[in-house]
Amino acid sequence: MAKNKVGPVAVYMSKELLNGMLHCLDYIIAANDGGDWSKSAARIKAKIMKYGRKFESQGDESVAVHFYEKEAAVLLKAFSLFVFLTQKRLTDYFGQISNPKENAKENV
Repeated sequence: MAKNKVGPVAVYMSKELLNGMLHCLDYIIAANDGGDWSKSAARIKAKIMKYGRKFESQGDESVAVHFYEKEAAVLLKAFSLFVFLTQKRLTDYFGQISNPKENAKENV
């Protein structure tokens, strides 16, 4: 019998949080029509819709989705992009990062 592979990053969301997440993804899909972000957001949304598992927790409807690390990273970046696109003023936290790497580039 084959094992069912699931990603190691489990995300449990209430119905309200799920709707908020999908709203963010829909916004990015529409804002970046056909672009890389739109395609990534559409893939994540399709995964949630296909593989999300409904359950009840303390009387509330919830959903569980398991992501792989790369998918979770895309999701976090997508939420940051959503906030950047929809908010007028953001606090600049970049200068407050206390551990810079000189001349280093991360593979993101």
